[in-house]
Amino acid sequence: MEILHGLATERSIFAKTRLWLWYFLACFFGLFSALALSLIVFSIQNNDWGIASYYSSNIYTFFWASFPYLLLVPFLIALIFAVIFVKISRAHQTFSWYAYFALTFFSIMLCAMLLFYSGFSALLHDGLSRFMIYDLVFKNRQEIWQSPASGLLAGEIGVITDQNDFFLRDFNNKIWEIKSSNPKISTYSIIRSTNKIKLIGRISDEKTFEAKEIWPY
Repeated sequence: MEILHGLATERSIFAKTRLWLWYFLACFFGLFSALALSLIVFSIQNNDWGIASYYSSNIYTFFWASFPYLLLVPFLIALIFAVIFVKISRAHQTFSWYAYFALTFFSIMLCAMLLFYSGFSALLHDGLSRFMIYDLVFKNRQEIWQSPASGLLAGEIGVITDQNDFFLRDFNNKIWEIKSSNPKISTYSIIRSTNKIKLIGRISDEKTFEAKEIWPY
C-alpha cells in the first residue's frame, strides 16, 4: 500500500508540474503576442498621418501602404501557441476551440492595451529601434518617403552649404541638392551632417528638391 501511495503521490506531483508548465507556456506566448500587438497599435498611432494626402487621396490606401505587416508574424504565431497551451491546460473541460480562441484573444487584446496605455510599448519600440533588423518592419514607410514627385523625401544629410541649403542622400543612395527658404522646421539643430530627416516640398528637377517642411526622421 505504501508503494502504491508513493506512486500515486509521484504521479500527482508530475501532473501538477506538467499543468504548471502548460500555464507558464500559455502566459509566455500570450504575453509575447500582446507585446507584438501593442507595437502594432503604437506604430499605427505614431504613423505620419499628416502626409497621407501627399501619398494618396484615400486615407485607407495610405493606412494599408504603411501598415507594419511584419509585426503580424510574431503576433499570430504566439497567439496560436497561446491558444494551444490554454487548451492543453484545460483539457478536463469541454469548451470548443472557438471558445478558447475567443478567451485567449480577448485576454491578449486587454494586455496589449494595458501595455500601450502604460507607455511600455513606446519604450519597447525605442529599445528595438537600436537594432537594424527592426527597421525592416517599417521598410514600407521608408519607401513612402522616397516619393519626391509626390512631395515626400527622406534621407541622410551630407554637405551643408548654408543654413537652408544642403545635400541629402536618400535611402536609394541618390544625392539631392536641397534648397529652402524659411521652411517650417522643428529645430535647426537637426540640420547636421549624418542626421536623418524627412522633407515635405516639391521637386524642382531631377537632382533638386525644394523643402517647405523639415522634420527629424
